[in-house]
Amino acid sequence: MHAYPCINMHKTYISMQFYPKSLHAYLNDCGKLDITDSLKIAIPVANALRRCHLQEIIHQDLTPNNILLSEENVPAICDFGLARLRTQQYRSKMEGTPGYMAPDQIDYNAPIVPTTDIYALGAVLFRMLTGDVPTIS
Repeated sequence: MHAYPCINMHKTYISMQFYPKSLHAYLNDCGKLDITDSLKIAIPVANALRRCHLQEIIHQDLTPNNILLSEENVPAICDFGLARLRTQQYRSKMEGTPGYMAPDQIDYNAPIVPTTDIYALGAVLFRMLTGDVPTIS
């Protein structure tokens, strides 16, 4: 992603590579993926989350809808609308997508921690491998 200043207009524009589909759309088309294809998506997403976490950024809403895929199925995380800095300590309300939310997200008095995103990545991997969203009983 790049930010470009626009001369004489005092505006900044953000541009990024075009991603034609989300992981959600891709899974709707093919059902589920084998382990090799799943890991080709999950490993780069895990690396991207690691980079976010090193900057103290917690995504809080990692789902197949928020993972975009290039023509070559290279993933990119998007929609940081619920992202919080780890230094913010606590949530002000319950935020996230059911089925991908870590148990600690249900308790908005729980601290904001990277394991929230790791749990969601596990749920995404489960969805890729089984074709189903995990359920908690």
